[in-house]
Amino acid sequence: MFYVRYEEFVSEPVDEMENILNFLNLHNFTKNQINNSVDMVSKKSVGKSKSNLSKADLNRLGHIINPTQELIDLHF
Repeated sequence: MFYVRYEEFVSEPVDEMENILNFLNLHNFTKNQINNSVDMVSKKSVGKSKSNLSKADLNRLGHIINPTQELIDLHF
């Protein structure tokens, strides 16, 4: 199992994409292809869900996405 945190992905998209590709055992991508694949990734929306969704909505989403203690500990 491999976890990708949105905040980490948008903060370091190239590194995170490389981690994803390595996990999937996909090693035939060039650095340029990886850079192009994450070119439009932006940190602008980080944290918006916390202001746009109610606490109840966030709790429901957390249970739908992955009902683990790890998510609860991460304040999802």
